[in-house]
Amino acid sequence: MDKFASFLFDNNINDQIFEGNYNLFKLHKEVYNDRFTVLYVQKYKDGLSGSDYEIGGYIDVKNKVIYDRNFWISNLTDDNEYIKSDYFFSLLKRIKSDIQKNVEKYSLENEEELKKIGRTYFKENELPYIRRREEEIIQRFIQGKEVELHLAYPRNFLDNSEEYCNKNLFVDYLNNPQDVINKYTKEIIDKEKESLGTSLLIYEYEKEYFDKIKNNRNNEFENVYISKNIYDAIRDLDVKTISITIKYSEKYLTFKYDYSRFLRDVINGYDKSNDYGKAYQQVSDFVKENIKDGKSCSIAEFDFNHISLITYSKKELYRNDNIKDQYKTKERGER
Repeated sequence: MDKFASFLFDNNINDQIFEGNYNLFKLHKEVYNDRFTVLYVQKYKDGLSGSDYEIGGYIDVKNKVIYDRNFWISNLTDDNEYIKSDYFFSLLKRIKSDIQKNVEKYSLENEEELKKIGRTYFKENELPYIRRREEEIIQRFIQGKEVELHLAYPRNFLDNSEEYCNKNLFVDYLNNPQDVINKYTKEIIDKEKESLGTSLLIYEYEKEYFDKIKNNRNNEFENVYISKNIYDAIRDLDVKTISITIKYSEKYLTFKYDYSRFLRDVINGYDKSNDYGKAYQQVSDFVKENIKDGKSCSIAEFDFNHISLITYSKKELYRNDNIKDQYKTKERGER
């Protein structure tokens, strides 16, 4: 064991001088409890104190970890095989993650009870939210992502707690992790049953809507599948512009399009665009002249289902030879 580790874990030595990155410093230890020792650091020169003591770190003597180490002792802890470095912030994230998993486990095990509690609240307050959720589900489908359960409850519930501020939370967690997890899980569940029930109802609706897209009965999500096919064809490019060819009334027009802007529109679930930069007038005139529904448009958007070809540097990325020769105005994707 090296000099630094020996000092940390020797109960008979409380003060020692070490050489740091830039000058000498003095370390002092104070036992906090049977788990933690607080380390203090003081700049040191010619036997005289050069500054007040600062916190040097918090030593977990059981797991041999130093938390929130001071910069002055980094040279003693880097690559030290006898003690690991960590941060209380990282430990807090792990604690929250464990609690979140436990809350999710409880919620799924008591799903019907919680949904019953949340159902009235959901009907009264969440219906306007459904439209936005459908758009996000479409975005997830386009990107090949599954629907995920997101439980609604305050995520900052430990950030400013007394336990966090005086470090007792970490001591308790390291000594008895499951006790801490169960304690805060119970607090969340007791306060947030309505919110948890509502989250489960939203998750249930999202799964049903996601399945509806996958089943695509009567081809009702045709434009979503077109957007997904485009996304799959162009998502991994590292380019500034692409060439897009659109087809209306058996006529074709090819123009340059900003790649990042177009990919963003596809990911966002849009099925049309009028955001084509320098080519705006050319594309706008072409679409207006060749729309076959007999309607005039002040803003001429080209529909993604009228894209016949996407290329980059003459390389074909996407092709659609089954374009229907009509113009349809879709509600979904309007901006």
